[in-house]
Amino acid sequence: MKTPFLLLCPLALAVFAANAKTPAPKKPVKSAPKTASKTALKPAPKATPKPTTKPVPKAAPTPVGPLYQNDLEKLAVGKLPSEYMVLSGEFALVKDENNTVLELPGEPVDAFGLLFGPSLKVGNMVKARVFGTSKGRRTPAFGVGMFGVAGFKLRVTAAAKQLEVLKDEEVKATLPYDWKSGAWTWLRLQTRPIEGGKWKVEGRAWPDGTPEPDKWMIEWTDSEAPSSGRASILAMPYSGTALRFDDLLVDKPLP
Repeated sequence: MKTPFLLLCPLALAVFAANAKTPAPKKPVKSAPKTASKTALKPAPKATPKPTTKPVPKAAPTPVGPLYQNDLEKLAVGKLPSEYMVLSGEFALVKDENNTVLELPGEPVDAFGLLFGPSLKVGNMVKARVFGTSKGRRTPAFGVGMFGVAGFKLRVTAAAKQLEVLKDEEVKATLPYDWKSGAWTWLRLQTRPIEGGKWKVEGRAWPDGTPEPDKWMIEWTDSEAPSSGRASILAMPYSGTALRFDDLLVDKPLP
């Protein structure tokens, strides 16, 4: 009976040893939950509300300076540029000593004119200076105008020794005026609206090199508003000698 016990013991010992070497299965380790990113924890930014009213547009800058001014010095001698509308006459740019001027020849003897500056309907003022000469008993006539061919005009008629205000070709007011041959003469004409829907026409003339009169020399009131149009030059070389014009100006009326 001892022999079986001895035979079984080594086998039992081997099984026991094999079981001892086999490690116990490990329990699965739970991974720690991931921490949410800092960005996700921040509250979403609030949307900026849109303005309910539209922005007010900026006003256009007020024009500074005259509406039109030209001393002709930057223009080339010869034919007039396209900015001038010649109604009749052979007007051209010439040199008067060191000065560029606009000249109408003394022949043929007739009435001529041209338009310049912007087309306007509101009250405004035109100014220029004119040179002419007499020949024997013959004398010229010349002037400036506004609102086109049929508008208001201020004219020196040397033969009648008068300063005149005209509407179209009709003389509306006259004033005695002693014109000097061979000298430059300034002319200023303006129109402005007054009470009752009427328009005041005012003018004055004076020799170059003397102070401009501080008061209007000749006036007339029209009951109708003028039509729109450009400023004008009037040239009547009745003496048979050239007429010259310079320093053209269109601007707002004086107070």
